[in-house]
Amino acid sequence: MTEAEIKAIVETTVTQVFISFGLEGEDRKELQADLNHLRRWRKSVEQAQSYTFKAVITIIATGVVGAFWLGFKTMLGKCNENPFRSYDLVPVCVSRSCRE
Repeated sequence: MTEAEIKAIVETTVTQVFISFGLEGEDRKELQADLNHLRRWRKSVEQAQSYTFKAVITIIATGVVGAFWLGFKTMLGKCNENPFRSYDLVPVCVSRSCRE
């Protein structure tokens, strides 16, 4: 078999496979454009997942560091007062008996 015969056999086989998938000769360009679009979409989704994962890790790390900091301040005795007092979000004394 010569190289030309091998190329002809391969080309015929590939054409038959494309036809069996329902793709004609002019549909190949559209298929290529569709696959390029899917590749771009997949990469953008992967990037969004990466950013989401980084944000979740940052939030968890911030919470852990904040908990350690609050524990450290409490251990040193510097956290005896109500942390919401300066913001007036939570009243320090609600009942009358507490104020007397």
